[in-house]
Amino acid sequence: MLAGRGPQPRGTVPVQSPSLAPTLEAGDIGKFNPVPWWAILRPRQLPLTQENAAMAVALFMVRATITKDKDAAFNRWYNEEHVPQVLQFNGAVSARRYRKVLGEDKFEYMALYEFASEEVFRRFLDSDHLKTLVKDYDANFGGVSDRQRAGYVQIFP
Repeated sequence: MLAGRGPQPRGTVPVQSPSLAPTLEAGDIGKFNPVPWWAILRPRQLPLTQENAAMAVALFMVRATITKDKDAAFNRWYNEEHVPQVLQFNGAVSARRYRKVLGEDKFEYMALYEFASEEVFRRFLDSDHLKTLVKDYDANFGGVSDRQRAGYVQIFP
């Protein structure tokens, strides 16, 4: 329970206002606002309902390198073209991209895609949709990028 807020509805998480970030101290927990977890969406996510977000249990991780001279073009293409194309697959729930800030491996970027189920994810892996995405990636950045893929299914909760 958050101080002064009473019981919090199930499925909410406290979200800190960015303007409060530098000034928060130990007793400041009451300054947080409860927001439903499913309402916190990144710009490249499809709109979700609470029902289908709860079902997203498979993750597809793609890590990549890119040469410095192609970095800006790569990020623009990935964000504006590639990610929206991935999300066109029926059952692809969301996509997020990350830049490495810590780690010893060679991969600078990571994309995480959520799928509604393991079955949907396996269908995606075998799909012509993925084959087309890979061809497009290779045509644009295949010679200046290395990538590594992995898939995960949720085991808890």
